[in-house]
Amino acid sequence: MSFTAKSVVFDCADSYEAVNYIGIRSVDFYLASVLVARVSGDMTCYATTSESGTAPEDAFITALSKTGSYVDKCWLSNAPAPTNQRLIMVNDSPIEFDEIVINNFHNSGSSTDSGAQNVKITISTDAITDTTYNAAVSNSTVIYNSTFDQHIASDVQDDQILTLITPETVDSEPFEATVSLSASPVIALSAGTLSLTTSMSASVFAGIQISALPLEITGSLSGNPVAVVSSESISATGEISATIFGGSIVIADPLSASGLLSANPVAGVSSEPLSITGTLSATIYAIGSVTSEIFQLTGTLSAGEPVTFTKTFADIYYFFTLTGDADGEDDVEIPISSFQCRQRSGDPTFLSVIIPDSGTWASYITARPNGSMKIDMAYKYEGTIIQRETIIEVDLTEVRYDEGAINQTITLNGYKTETFSAKGITLENSIYRNEIDGKIRHRLAEPNIYLRPGDTATVGTDTFVVDSLTFYVSVESKTMELAEA
Repeated sequence: MSFTAKSVVFDCADSYEAVNYIGIRSVDFYLASVLVARVSGDMTCYATTSESGTAPEDAFITALSKTGSYVDKCWLSNAPAPTNQRLIMVNDSPIEFDEIVINNFHNSGSSTDSGAQNVKITISTDAITDTTYNAAVSNSTVIYNSTFDQHIASDVQDDQILTLITPETVDSEPFEATVSLSASPVIALSAGTLSLTTSMSASVFAGIQISALPLEITGSLSGNPVAVVSSESISATGEISATIFGGSIVIADPLSASGLLSANPVAGVSSEPLSITGTLSATIYAIGSVTSEIFQLTGTLSAGEPVTFTKTFADIYYFFTLTGDADGEDDVEIPISSFQCRQRSGDPTFLSVIIPDSGTWASYITARPNGSMKIDMAYKYEGTIIQRETIIEVDLTEVRYDEGAINQTITLNGYKTETFSAKGITLENSIYRNEIDGKIRHRLAEPNIYLRPGDTATVGTDTFVVDSLTFYVSVESKTMELAEA
């Protein structure tokens, strides 16, 4: 998905432990993997403050060097201003882009702790000039609200591709379509009543979800490569089909199909009752299950071999634990709203978690100042945890309390240098591929429980050694990016 913006606004909450500055070395915009060149005459830029020798526009001029001295090559706040800074680019003519690549602040590889950390990016069709941090932005859309990576401690270009927020959901009650409804690459549909008299289809990378009460189909419902259909009642006189990589789940009470219900290669069907006068079929690699208290079949039911359990239909959970052994305390599992991590082999791994309920958990954190921060990934199937593994572990180094008008949160940050044993691993469900200066990056719709830096990853036709993993997990989004060494 591409964005069009007259103004791009960066609200920078803080930097990496610096006491004087927030800075950004460069911000580049891309469209279809082509750099959108920016020169001084294309835009007018503003900032809450700017240090001598830097200017707001210097962060956006694409011809400036991303290495060497910072002077005249970046934006840096005026000391002492390590928090609550706004940087704005107002384009003379609106620009279109689908990707943002940043290099965080550094000065010949040093002073990287002055780099911006927690940043919100907002675009607007208006010319925005208010440099007050977090001030309202008219006619706007938030496209990023997460963490910028700290620049590595070396005088090199250190690109970070930001995971931008894109709309994926259409909600309606009721929803009626008498013509075809289609989407590419990702769409989720939810309706109190969903009625289709022709066809609904999606060509997707991450998933298509259709949920309705009830769902009536007289045309066809299809998804490629992933489809999930859930409804209290499904009535299909046409076809429900999915050609899928990950899984197709059809759940209904009741399910009535007089046409064809099919999935390839994985399908699970659950219903009470299930009535089929046509054909129910699944060609499967891992699982093919049909459960129903009342099962009526006047057509055919078939499934390929083998039929065994898979994680395809398991729910994925993330658990955060703060250990207490170093402080004579028990480990404590704390609910979090999101976490971000950049993981490398042989270099410091950075992890940041946000705890939304500061009142409940502040005393537990205070009692464990020498604890380790652990993120576990788990698969839960039919109420049971079937697998749980620690995917990230760092030492707690910073505790920050943030208090707004309504919410109070705690942010925990930590670092740890760890070396992983290399292995080969094949990955699926890449939702984005990028190649810059011959280095490949892939973005996966879900983190992989086994992948570590140093592994040799095969993604489609690409095979490469993984230099770093970047995790972005929240209620709204769960992605993992892997970058080639």
